[in-house]
Amino acid sequence: MPTVTLKASDQQRRFLASTADTVVFQGGARSGKTWAGALKALLLAHEYQCAGMLVAPSYPQLKQAMMPELIGIGGELGLLDKWTWNKADNVITFPSGSRIWLRTASIPESLLGVTLGWAVGDEVALWSRQAYDYLQGRISDPSGPRIVCFTFTPKGTAHWTYRSLAESRDGLEVIRATSRDNPTLPKDYHERADRELGVGSLVWRQEVLGEYVAYEGLVYPEFDETLHVKQPPADGIATAIGGIDWGWTNNGVALVIGIDGEGNA
Repeated sequence: MPTVTLKASDQQRRFLASTADTVVFQGGARSGKTWAGALKALLLAHEYQCAGMLVAPSYPQLKQAMMPELIGIGGELGLLDKWTWNKADNVITFPSGSRIWLRTASIPESLLGVTLGWAVGDEVALWSRQAYDYLQGRISDPSGPRIVCFTFTPKGTAHWTYRSLAESRDGLEVIRATSRDNPTLPKDYHERADRELGVGSLVWRQEVLGEYVAYEGLVYPEFDETLHVKQPPADGIATAIGGIDWGWTNNGVALVIGIDGEGNA
């Protein structure tokens, strides 16, 4: 069998080699996370004769991001004429008998009812916590390594992944990368990101450096008592006004404004 060489960053190689129970590749946009996740899935399917699962946040992301990476790597490795891809059931079967189920986290219940030896989840910061918990509970096949691998760009310190997947601990290895660590990106990509996002801005730190920053989304900063709480005026509050933004996509905000006797808010 001919040797195939694939170019990878140091962080991607660490992710591919990790045997931690849960390994996280946390990186900026275009840091090579999805490619690394697809390759990790193929390596696990090659090594273990069991069922594994590759999970994207939604079907459009599965179709537009994960599947092209899977097909591209499969072509480089000479697998396209060796595996059988049942597109009706979205499962890939290899000659060894190992299988990769292709699923999404958009309906968490769809992850139930299967016994897995391993799983790879793409962009888990776009998942619900319930989908994450359901997937972790499927890893029980004794013929597999029983590991779960996640890739994502952080979505703020208010997000559930900040409490669960931000730092390495017993059973969890966190590998961090920036967009600049991806050796395949053209130079003008970085120039555009710096110019359009603004070097040092919160969104630049999130999308380029892959950092957790003190906001989720782009609307409201995270609550800071030293900034957002003030002492009432000496002459008291004459009236108060309340407002609410339910926050179906971004954080919800309930705001109460006190008005003093001179009309100052």
